[in-house]
Amino acid sequence: MSVSLRSGREVSVAVFREGRVLVMRSSRGGTWSLPAGGVEVGEAVRDGAARELREETGLVVEPAALIDVGYTERYPTSADTSIRHVYPLGVTEVTLTGYAVEAPLGWEPVLSDEHVDAIWTEVPDAIARLYWPHPGGRAQRGVVRGAGPARSARGCRFERCGPAQRLTQSPH
Repeated sequence: MSVSLRSGREVSVAVFREGRVLVMRSSRGGTWSLPAGGVEVGEAVRDGAARELREETGLVVEPAALIDVGYTERYPTSADTSIRHVYPLGVTEVTLTGYAVEAPLGWEPVLSDEHVDAIWTEVPDAIARLYWPHPGGRAQRGVVRGAGPARSARGCRFERCGPAQRLTQSPH
């Protein structure tokens, strides 16, 4: 497995469907996580969130469909590349920004090779599963917690929400 160079900006997306949140089991270490990943150099943060969501789940959304949950966390980079990526010289802190999105009714994820399993679960169970030995786990729990109020403010009621009409399934 090759190690990729990261920019220090990361995103995490809580995907909801009928009041449940999607959590995925990592193929590295078996921990549960939300769709998440690094923002590429020159890429807008919201665009990076939409790209990561597509790459990891097959769900295609316009960046504007993502709900900013108002959760941002900063944590130090890790030298342990078994749990984190390598950062450019001088990058000592990761800034993670959280988003939420409503998946279409009946939609199921198409997992990338980064994950071996996915489940739809209640929010308290999702939060309980997002415990792993890195600050990113705490950040992902914060994204799920922040998603509830952000979704309510948009009028989401456990079904399609706002711009969800723009969601489509990936062609693969």
